[in-house]
Amino acid sequence: MRAVAEGRLENTSQAFRTHIDRCLGCRACEQVCPAGVEYGQLLESSREELSQAQPKSDLTDKLLRFALRYLWLSPKRLRLFFAGTRLFRDLGLAGLLRKSGIARLFSPRAEFALALLASSRPIFKTRKRGAAATAQPVEPKHSGKPNDAAEPVRLFGDGSAAGEAAPATALPPDVRRGFASPDSCQKNEWAEPTSCSRATGGAEPRLTSGGKAVALFNGCVGEDLASRGKAVALFTGCVGEGLFARVNRATERVLRANGFQVNTPADQVCCGALHAHAGDLDGARELGKRNLKAFASEGTIVTNAGGCGAMLTTYVHLFANDEQLAQAAADFSKRVRDVSQQLQNQTVSQTATNKRVTYDTSCHLLYGQHAGDASQQMLRAVVGRNFAPLEGTERCCGAAGIYNLLQPEMSQRVLQEKLDHIRETDADVLATGNPGCQMQIGAGAQLAGMKLQVCHPIELVDEAYERSGMYADNLDGK
Repeated sequence: MRAVAEGRLENTSQAFRTHIDRCLGCRACEQVCPAGVEYGQLLESSREELSQAQPKSDLTDKLLRFALRYLWLSPKRLRLFFAGTRLFRDLGLAGLLRKSGIARLFSPRAEFALALLASSRPIFKTRKRGAAATAQPVEPKHSGKPNDAAEPVRLFGDGSAAGEAAPATALPPDVRRGFASPDSCQKNEWAEPTSCSRATGGAEPRLTSGGKAVALFNGCVGEDLASRGKAVALFTGCVGEGLFARVNRATERVLRANGFQVNTPADQVCCGALHAHAGDLDGARELGKRNLKAFASEGTIVTNAGGCGAMLTTYVHLFANDEQLAQAAADFSKRVRDVSQQLQNQTVSQTATNKRVTYDTSCHLLYGQHAGDASQQMLRAVVGRNFAPLEGTERCCGAAGIYNLLQPEMSQRVLQEKLDHIRETDADVLATGNPGCQMQIGAGAQLAGMKLQVCHPIELVDEAYERSGMYADNLDGK
C-alpha cells in the first residue's frame, strides 16, 4: 500500500492485487503496531482503489456487485431476499442439497455456501410466553433443583464466581480490555464509572422484585447504578435481522431486564461493512448517511454483531472529509457499544446445563471495537465451571466478511486451524459474537462431521435470565 501511495508500485500490478485480496482484514496487526496505524482504514481504501484500477469480471464478482448495489441498498428488496432465504433454510432445503452431494457437483464453494446458510438455524426451540418468544434449549440437561432455578453468581473483576478460582483467560494480556478489577478500577476506559469506590468483588447482591438475589456483572458499581433506566437504541443489522432475528429479540429482552429502555429505529439499514470490505466505499457512505439519520437522537447505540459494531465505530473515518456530516459521524461513532459492554456491571445468573461451552472471539469485536473479552466474561458468568477456554480464540476464523467466498482456499486453511483448537476443548456448544463467525464455524463443523452447536453469547444469557425468573416478575417475557 505504501509503495503504491509513493508511486514505487503501480496500482495495476499483480503484487498489489495479491496482497490486498489475500488479507483477512482481521485488524490484529493494529493491536501490536507501535505507531498505532489504523490498518483497517487503509485496507478498505486500498480495496476501493483496486476495484477501480483492476475491476474484476468473473461471475462471483458480478454477483457480489449486483447484490451490494441492488439488494443491500434497497431495504424492501433485502427484506424480500432474506424472507425467501429463511424459507429455503427453514424448510431444510439447504441441508438437503448439501447432504445429497448435488451442490458439490457444481463446486465446493457452492457446498460451503449451503452449509453457511444451514448453520444460521437456531439451536434453541422457541415457545410463546406472553407477547414474546423466549428460548428453551433443545434437550436441556436438568440440574435436579426445583424448577431448574438458576443460581445467582457474584463476579469479581476477573470474571470468576465467588468461591471459584479465577480461570486463566484464553486471550493474551495485551488484548484483554474492558473489564475492571479491584486494582485497576479507576483505569477502566470502557466502564466509564461515575463513581468507583469499590469493585464488584465487594458489592452486595441486588434483589429483584421477586426477592431473588442476583449478581453484579463485573466492573465497578457506580456506572451500573447510574446507567439503569437509560434509553438505548438497538442496531439490528442486515444479516442479523435477516437470519438471526432471534439474537436481536434476546438482546432486547436482556437489556430491558436490566432496566434499559430499548428503542429499535425502523429506518436503520445495513451498516455498510460488506460494501467497505468489497471496496465500495460510496455504497458504504450511502448506507451510513441513512443510519446517521435513523440514530440521530441521543443515547447509546447497542450492537450484538462484532462486524457491525466495528463498522459503525469507523463512521468517523468514513465521513471525515464530509464537512456536513463529519461531526455527526464522529459523535455517532462514540456512542456505539457492544451489548456485552453495555451489560457490564449488570445482573447475571448461571443457567442449569451440563453442556461444555467454549467461546471464539470475533476479530472485529476484539480489534475493531476494542471490546476485549467482555463477551467471554459474560459467557463465563452464565456457564460457570462448564466453560472451556479456546486456544487461539483471538485468531480469525476465516470468515472475514465475504472473504470466505472470495478467497475460499485461504479461508479454509484458517478455518481448519480454528476447528482443530475447538476439538481440543471437547465443547458441545461454541458461542461467538458475530453472525459471520457463527456461520463460518458452524459450516466448517458440519462439513467436518463435528457435533457442535453454535450460538451467540446473548442467547445463553437470555436463557439464564429465563430460567432464573427475571422475565416473569414485571416484564411478561418482553
